Amino acid sequence: MMLAGIRPKEAKRLEWRDIDFDDNSIKIRSICLKTGGIRHVEICPKLKNILLEI
Repeated sequence: MMLAGIRPKEAKRLEWRDIDFDDNSIKIRSICLKTGGIRHVEICPKLKNILLEI
């Protein structure tokens, strides 16, 4: 959450299909956002390494 700027409730609702390692982004779908809509968050290199280890 800290490395991507994602709110706790948004993070709880994320699924692996929301993470695009090729595009280095995380798609926060409308069911995850408190305001609705879709938001894309950039994956920094450090976060990408952490996610790939999981």
